[in-house]
Amino acid sequence: LAIALFFGACHGQQHDWAALSKKMFDAADLNHDGSVTKLEMVQQHFNYDYNGDGKVSRHEYTEEICRTTPELYGLSHYLYDMFDLNHDHHIDITDYDQYFAKMDTNGDGVADLTEYGTAGHQAYLDYAAGGQHHQI
Repeated sequence: LAIALFFGACHGQQHDWAALSKKMFDAADLNHDGSVTKLEMVQQHFNYDYNGDGKVSRHEYTEEICRTTPELYGLSHYLYDMFDLNHDHHIDITDYDQYFAKMDTNGDGVADLTEYGTAGHQAYLDYAAGGQHHQI
């Protein structure tokens, strides 16, 4: 299995998608049971809602990523686009409902590491290929 590599935007470090996906999965798996529920995903991402308006702006999201994992800053724009399914420049509960339904491919109400990693893989590929992300 060949793993594609990309360079982190803030530190120029090299990372592979499997390791990044596992790191993000572990951060989202708040109760450490080996799966991510929609509630866990919402709880984690609404920590990014600095102004408390119930929506996560691109600025809030990318600032939190840069603060917590600066090597993912460049990828964070693509991850934001992945979550902002209705392209209204805010991530809110509607986006999470739609994203989780898409991610939970077997419909069991939880996402395992494979489902989680597969769902984010296109954002990674877009970033690695130098594609454009949506901007305000």
